[in-house]
Amino acid sequence: MVGVDMKLALRNVWLLRVVAGASVAHASKGIGAAAAPPHKCEIRQSAWCIFQGAAEVTDRFVQHTDYNHVWIVRGFFHPQTPLVVMEPNGCREERSDVLESLSYENGVKWQAKLWIRIRVRLKSDKSCDLEVLVPTFKSDPTGEAYFQGLALIQNCTDDICNGQSLAGIRGQYEKRWRAGQ
Repeated sequence: MVGVDMKLALRNVWLLRVVAGASVAHASKGIGAAAAPPHKCEIRQSAWCIFQGAAEVTDRFVQHTDYNHVWIVRGFFHPQTPLVVMEPNGCREERSDVLESLSYENGVKWQAKLWIRIRVRLKSDKSCDLEVLVPTFKSDPTGEAYFQGLALIQNCTDDICNGQSLAGIRGQYEKRWRAGQ
């Protein structure tokens, strides 16, 4: 039990670091602005990026009708339960102009496992709709992929990748994720 408590405590500390770093990019320059350094993109596309902070990021080129790249983002504590980002080619050109949650679907089968799929629109012309697969609560009860993984993905609205992290959409789905729905 102590090991699980320690992992949860470390996850929460790491999550605070991720959220604090992400909020620095949006903090005003006035009195009381956060002093933590901003996050840097580890992997950068025109419309989105993966922040530094993952244990491993892998890009797999695939031939599929809806997407051409599959990014696998593994955390430090549970590398066996990664977050998966399916990227269409439209995300490689022009900046993001929207961050809109499109859908949440439980029980999606991919690579002989069941996942939760969250679809997110990053471009209003519909050319960049990411599909993000997160492990179910049952397979990743500490939530490393759900909490930290989603916080590492951000849309890029300009050259320095200002935007919002997908952590902002977690709240609307967290109860369903925990309930396995």
